Amino acid sequence: MNLVLIHIGSDIPPYMIDCVEQARKFYDGNLFAIMPQRSLEIHKDQFHAHNCSVFSVEELLGHDVCIEFFKKSSLLTGDFWTFTFQRLFLLQSLIDQYGLEDVVHIENDVLIYEDIQKLLISFRECYSDSVAITPVGPDHDSAALIYVHKVENLGKMNDALLRLMGEDRAKLVRLTKQDMISEMTLLRLLHGQDPGIVQYLPILPEGEFSTNVDKFDCIFDGASWGQYMGGTPNGSLGPGMGLPHHWIGREIVAKRHDVIWNLIGGKRIPHVRDNLTGKMHKICNLHIHCKRLKEFM
Repeated sequence: MNLVLIHIGSDIPPYMIDCVEQARKFYDGNLFAIMPQRSLEIHKDQFHAHNCSVFSVEELLGHDVCIEFFKKSSLLTGDFWTFTFQRLFLLQSLIDQYGLEDVVHIENDVLIYEDIQKLLISFRECYSDSVAITPVGPDHDSAALIYVHKVENLGKMNDALLRLMGEDRAKLVRLTKQDMISEMTLLRLLHGQDPGIVQYLPILPEGEFSTNVDKFDCIFDGASWGQYMGGTPNGSLGPGMGLPHHWIGREIVAKRHDVIWNLIGGKRIPHVRDNLTGKMHKICNLHIHCKRLKEFM
């Protein structure tokens, strides 16, 4: 198993180190971080202290798929949404260049609470021919945590995303029902058009978005559970929030589920509790949108 983090743009955010530190509490396998060369020179010792290999963005940009992305990136609005999309192509470049298999990529504000190496058999069984992503709502999917078995799977996904990026903007706005085009809206569109390329990780204990939950014995978070726990970065929405345009948010608003912390082996592990039956499911990861990762470590 290989775990990969990616940061593009200005210097790395401080919480990226928190993300690595948390990962090492549960996972002792291969760990990689991609960042700009300037950040690498400043922070490489911090990452090496956690046995994390570091690569520069610049050394991976020469891959054909990265070049194709830049040709079509004018479709996107602002640096942030360009960077979040670009990471999917840098990930393909890294996997291809270094011959990696069985890769989990997490965003830098994601905390994991499970040894992902122990999930390898389930990942392979369920997603050997696709890329596993997390659904968020009717109009958005998330790549906050994704699983890639082999580079060909990611290549199919990225090629399909590039084809969509080549469409007329007005057409994409109509198809996605969103004025702003991002990797989240296009992943959702792609899943609707060809669910064989991207498939969903379980985000709820039961129902439509619980497929494969029994194989993993845990659920995953693309955005909503972490937002419920910590709120948003600017504080406009605080802890306890449930957004009705999120699948999980609807469960929270309806008070069907809650999140509680259990101490297991001396480690704090979040669990989703069914408020009717009391049954609990471990959460493999939380997407800490508020960026206050230390509060949840």
